[in-house]
Amino acid sequence: MNLDTVKCPGCGADITFRKGSRTSKCEYCGSVATLGNALEALEADAELDRRVAEIAEREAEVKRHENASADYRAAMEKWKKKGRIPVILSGVLWFLGGMLLEFDLDGWGVLMILAAFGIFFAAPVVLAASEPDGSRLPGSPAPPPKKFATALKYYGLCLATSAVGLIAAAIISVTLIEK
Repeated sequence: MNLDTVKCPGCGADITFRKGSRTSKCEYCGSVATLGNALEALEADAELDRRVAEIAEREAEVKRHENASADYRAAMEKWKKKGRIPVILSGVLWFLGGMLLEFDLDGWGVLMILAAFGIFFAAPVVLAASEPDGSRLPGSPAPPPKKFATALKYYGLCLATSAVGLIAAAIISVTLIEK
């Protein structure tokens, strides 16, 4: 909108000011527009444009945050699924090692137990180091991951499944030997 043409306050038609004139009359409805009103309308339009741009910027920031949060949740779910593998594998290897030792396959039994030990000691450290960090997201209230606590949690889970594997191997071997 330029200063020599404004919208009519009565009907919305274009009103053109003559050069040097501060007022003009609408040729359609007869309303009178002053140059002061035209400047106020220009300032109001500029303020409206600024607010619209500010709202669009806020909406874009919210969208970026929502996308980042969704990406973090997806990464966390994928990480948790990967974390189950060594826990289950630890229990299975202890079970197999115990069973193979019972059936005098000492070489294979020892190999399984050594693999179980390797998983037991390495997997929690690797899992804790690879845990996704949600605190790096823009505007995230999430604290950074506690790597030591995560490692302890996975050590506990591996220990529990290892114990279950060994106990299952012992129960099965005792029942097989008795028969």
